[in-house]
Amino acid sequence: MTVAAGVVTVRPRGAGDVPQRTHVPPDRPGWSELFAPRSPRSSGESALVGAGSALEPAARVVIADHHTTSRVGIRIALEQAGFVVVAEAASGEDAAALSEALRPHACLMDADIPGGGIAAVRKLTARAPGTAVVILSTTTNEDDFLAAVVAGARGYLLKTTDPARLPVAVRAVVAGEPAFPRAFGARLLEEICRRGNSASLPYVRGRQISLTPRESEVVQLMREGLPTREIAAQLGISVVTVRRHVSAALRKFDAPDRQAAMRLLQRSRTTVGRMINR
Repeated sequence: MTVAAGVVTVRPRGAGDVPQRTHVPPDRPGWSELFAPRSPRSSGESALVGAGSALEPAARVVIADHHTTSRVGIRIALEQAGFVVVAEAASGEDAAALSEALRPHACLMDADIPGGGIAAVRKLTARAPGTAVVILSTTTNEDDFLAAVVAGARGYLLKTTDPARLPVAVRAVVAGEPAFPRAFGARLLEEICRRGNSASLPYVRGRQISLTPRESEVVQLMREGLPTREIAAQLGISVVTVRRHVSAALRKFDAPDRQAAMRLLQRSRTTVGRMINR
């Protein structure tokens, strides 16, 4: 069944079908280990991987990644753990369309998928709210992680994750638990506390504006009159990254330049508040 142009679908397998192991030379780091012999799992991990498989229906999954080899590796890891891969997609739009049509339990989404992983998460969660989205990323950028969580992702895993652990994490997400690297835990708690202590979001032209944590920091320094290079030095990021956040904030304010954005904030109905001023 074709749901949208360019969508690659995979028919659900019956109980008697045996997944075929397809060997494709890895074209990307991280998932290449899926094709290598695995070390035996510990007894505790084996129990966790199999937990629920004998008592509950197999979880249905969509895999969204524009690299064929990555999709094959992920599918093998999941199918060997009892998941049913109902479809594969090579773009964010296709992933959203497939999830809306097939209503899988989870969708594993490449962060760098064409169309943008974060944008795809927003589309998918709006069109298929019952599908848990897990972002698969090659970076440990905390802003990207927070953006994914805000967009609606329930999991954020690195592509260097041990393939034996992937089904464990996905099964946890399907069960309603979050899944993300421990290294991100402190940053997530910090953001929750910061937002919990924040005042109302700023209004510009009657619209409530939501800034990401980094955009808020950049805008605050802009309000203090710091030029781009000084903002970059103070935040420990590149000039290019500062410009990217400035552009994103200007788009949200619908302002042509920094000066116009600052004037809009001065005239806003509410103070920008702690969403920008920490």
